[in-house]
Amino acid sequence: MPGTYEKGKFDIAGFAVGVVDEDKILDKKKIKNGDLILAIPSSGIHSNGYSLVRHVISKKKINIRKE
Repeated sequence: MPGTYEKGKFDIAGFAVGVVDEDKILDKKKIKNGDLILAIPSSGIHSNGYSLVRHVISKKKINIRKE
């Protein structure tokens, strides 16, 4: 993760994989008027979100104070 860790330093990360039967995969054709959409808010920026934030800051030339 350039810009996050010093050269030669690293972090260990994990991931999760889910499995679903093919006939249970949500297909937009199966969504109909009146269906409920449930959204769960994030508790903050996670994982690749930090890379995206750094990219946006760089592209928009936003000045960041390092304390």
